Amino acid sequence: MNRQGRSPTIIVSGGKDNTSWLRHEHVKALIKDVAVTLHIENEKSEEIQVQADIANDKQAQKILEAGAMKVIKQSLPANFKDNADLNLYFKQQTQQQFQSNVR
Repeated sequence: MNRQGRSPTIIVSGGKDNTSWLRHEHVKALIKDVAVTLHIENEKSEEIQVQADIANDKQAQKILEAGAMKVIKQSLPANFKDNADLNLYFKQQTQQQFQSNVR
C-alpha cells in the first residue's frame, strides 16, 4: 500500500470467531480488491490450534466473500501467543536499545 501512496489499514476483528465487523459497508470498502493479512495466533494445545485453524479458515472465506482480493494467513513466531505478546516484545526491545544509547 505504501508503494501506492496509501497507508496500510489495521482492523482488529475481535478474534477468529468474529465476522460481524464484515457487515459494515465502510469495512467492505477498505478491504475491497486488496490483500488482507490475517495473523494466526498460537494456541496452548494442538487440539485447540486445530479448532482455531478451522475458525481462521472460515474467517478468511468470509473476508474473501466481503470483497478482498486475497487473504494471506500469517503465523506468528512459535514463542508468541498473539500480537499483544509480539508487540510487548518489540516495545521491550526498543526500550532496551534506547536505554543502552542513553548511557
